[in-house]
Amino acid sequence: MIYILDFDGVVFDDQRFKKDFRRVFTDHGITHEVYENTYHDAKEARKGTYELDGHLKIIAAEYLTIDHKALRKDIMALAAHSRRYIFADAKTFLADAQKKRHMLFLVSAGDSVFQKEKINASGISSFFDDIAITNVSQKSFVIDEMKKNIGAREIVFIDDNKEVLDDIKKHHPSIKTVQMARTNRTPRSASADAYIKSFSEIN
Repeated sequence: MIYILDFDGVVFDDQRFKKDFRRVFTDHGITHEVYENTYHDAKEARKGTYELDGHLKIIAAEYLTIDHKALRKDIMALAAHSRRYIFADAKTFLADAQKKRHMLFLVSAGDSVFQKEKINASGISSFFDDIAITNVSQKSFVIDEMKKNIGAREIVFIDDNKEVLDDIKKHHPSIKTVQMARTNRTPRSASADAYIKSFSEIN
């Protein structure tokens, strides 16, 4: 069995992390409104993919009194403690899958530098046979490349994003897609083969 997992919202509690992430900005004198506006501007500049340094450049250009270097240092210090945001059921699942000799792959969307720092500091990298960081629209392509190397084996893809799941099912119909919906607010995928709230629901 091969499992391909997303990071944020699947194995990593991104909602709790985002609260602490926003708090770092607040501690540096950045209001909630300024944070939200510059965050969305940064995402738009990268066609929907958040990039930390792009965000900080916008803040540095528009708000000259903010020490963006000190802000970045504190954000990276937060990322260095990513281990505390890993869901307990995810770590149990990864350890069990590794014992059963299942292949594990991580395909995460986001800022390659910041996302890599979070993943490396999370303490789960050693569970995976390979880790890829890309943007949301490229996940299907990354999986296509992975399939060339792993051959014709049963693959289970687990993600929380409905658009990603629908795209994977469209381009790779043989892959079993599972939506991780840890909250009732998660928009449902119309094409996912299964829906779970935690890894404990996987047999």
